[in-house]
This record gives sequence, structure tokens and C-alpha cells, in this order.
Amino acid sequence: VGLLGSLPPSLVVADKVLMADAGGKEEVAPSKVLHVRNLPEECTEMDMRSLCGQYGTVERVLHLSRQHQGFVEFSSVEEAGAMLEAFTARPMRLGTRVLMAQYSNKQEIT
Repeated sequence: VGLLGSLPPSLVVADKVLMADAGGKEEVAPSKVLHVRNLPEECTEMDMRSLCGQYGTVERVLHLSRQHQGFVEFSSVEEAGAMLEAFTARPMRLGTRVLMAQYSNKQEIT
């Protein structure tokens, strides 16, 4: 049994998508891949698919449980954007953790 069945939906995402680089900060172009961080240890790939599948067709998931993060590839940039928009409007929690998401600098999960 995953975490999503018993938890109310809500998620936090920064209004502007920024990534640190050696020279400071740079904006990341929209991508159909989202980087989701601060996942609880108990989170499963199915939890990620269920959470993200509410916003579009999930093509692939790369779950990095030890790092408490993962990548989700949607079928379009618009679907990924819909998820970020929803997360900005309503913070998402899984367990005791507030999740964070942003566009990935990759256009697909390989």
C-alpha cells in the first residue's frame, strides 16, 4: 500500500524555476520531465505515478529512493506544466514531507 491512499493532496513548487550553476542561477527551460524532491522514504514508484498521473500521461518514472527524489516524464511539456501550476496553487505533502518540484534540465528520461 502506497502513501497516496491515505494522504490529502497538496505540493510546493517555486514560482520561478531556477537551477544553480557555477556562475549563480539560470532559468531552466520548460521540459516534459519534472524533478520531484523531498520524497519520504516510504514513497514508491507507484505513489509517484499516482500523484503525477492526475495531471497527464506519465511515460516514465525514475525513483531515486535513497536520495528522496525522482524524475517523472510526461507525454508533453503542457502536462508537466499543469502539474507545476497545480503544485504552486496547492502545497503537496506525502507523509510529513512537503514535496518540491521543478522542470528538469533533461527533455526525457533515458
